Amino acid sequence: MTSAPVERMLCWMYADQHTSVSNPIAWMNPERWSRVKSFEATVADILAANPEFKRTVEVIEYEGSTEKCRYKIDSLDDFEAQHGSKAKLRTQTSMMNEDSQNTDQFSSSKSLQGGPTSIAKWVPIKRGEAIPRDAVVVGSIPTEGVVWVGRASGEPGKINASDRKMNSFCGRDIGTKTEAEILCCPAENVKWLPSQKGQAIPGNAMKAGATPSDGPTYVARYEQEPGKINVQDGAYWNFWGAKCGRKVDAEILVIVDEADSGDADRARSRGLSFEPPGRGRQGPEACDFMQCEAFASKSPDEQKADALRRLSRLVLHGDADGVERMLPRARQLAELASDADIALAELQKIEASLQALKAEGEFVLLRGG
Repeated sequence: MTSAPVERMLCWMYADQHTSVSNPIAWMNPERWSRVKSFEATVADILAANPEFKRTVEVIEYEGSTEKCRYKIDSLDDFEAQHGSKAKLRTQTSMMNEDSQNTDQFSSSKSLQGGPTSIAKWVPIKRGEAIPRDAVVVGSIPTEGVVWVGRASGEPGKINASDRKMNSFCGRDIGTKTEAEILCCPAENVKWLPSQKGQAIPGNAMKAGATPSDGPTYVARYEQEPGKINVQDGAYWNFWGAKCGRKVDAEILVIVDEADSGDADRARSRGLSFEPPGRGRQGPEACDFMQCEAFASKSPDEQKADALRRLSRLVLHGDADGVERMLPRARQLAELASDADIALAELQKIEASLQALKAEGEFVLLRGG
C-alpha cells in the first residue's frame, strides 16, 4: 500500500530583506524568518502581516529537518499553486519509489546486493553519451571541470565530460578509456568519510571491484580527484590517484541508507521536535553542498563566495562543528581565488568568530571592520 508523504513544514520572510544593498546577508539571520508551521498556519501568518502581498515573500519547505525547496510568491494563488505542485510531485515520487521496490527482483541494473549499497549501481557509458542525472559527482578539477565516479576493469577513477556528455575515463593504472561504467546513486545517500592508512574499511564503503595488482578496490578521493583505495587485512593500505599519486589519507565513499539517518532526524521527521532555519547544529550536511554538481560546476571565485556565505551563516547559527568541518576546504578555495588576500582576510574573521563560539557557546554575529 502506498505510504503518505511526510507533511512538509514551512517558514517565510520578506524576500526584499536580503536583496537590500544595506543588509545583503539579512537572510542568514534566523530572527528574520517566521516560526516553522504547517501550510495552513503559514498562510494565516502571511495574510495577517501582508494581506495584499504588497511585498514578495520567500518560503522554505522542510521535510523533517531537511530543507526540500524554497521559492518566492506574490499572491495567495501563487502560494497555493507552488505548494500544491510540490505536494503532488512528492506523492508521485513516493508511488514511483514503491513501484521500483516492488519490481526490484526483475531489474537488470547492476545494483549491489545487500545492505544500504543496494541503492547504488554501475551504469555502462561511452564517449558521447549523456551523463546520468544521478551520477555521483566527485568535485571540480580546474583543468577538467566537474568529474564523476567511474570504473573500468575493477579500478575506480574519474570520468570527465564536455557539454555533459562523457569524454573519457582515467584510472591510475589502467589509463584513459573511452568506455567505462559510471556510478549512479541519489545524492542524499552519498557520503565521503575521512580515512587514513590502517583504518578499517567501513561496511558500507563503495567497492569498485578488484584488480590483479591490488586485489579489492574501493572508491575514494583526495581533494577533488577520485581514485582507489586498496586494502591489507581489511584495512586501508594506500590511496592512488591518476595525478596525485599515492596518499595515506583520503576520503572513502560510503553509501548510506535513510534508515541510518540517526535518532534526532527520525524524531524530527515524526514531528517530535523541530528547529527553525539556522537554529542549532547543521550536522554533516554543513559541507554536503560542496559535493553537489551545481556547486562543482561553478568557477573557483563563485565556489569561494558560496563557501564564505555558508560559513558566515553557520557562525550566525552558532554551529561551531559545521564551521570547523568547512574551514579547510574553504581555505583552499580562498587561496585559489582571484581576490585571495581579501578572501583569506574574511576567513580570519570567521576563524575569530569560531573561537568565540567555542569559548562562549552562544551565537556570535559577524561584524565588519
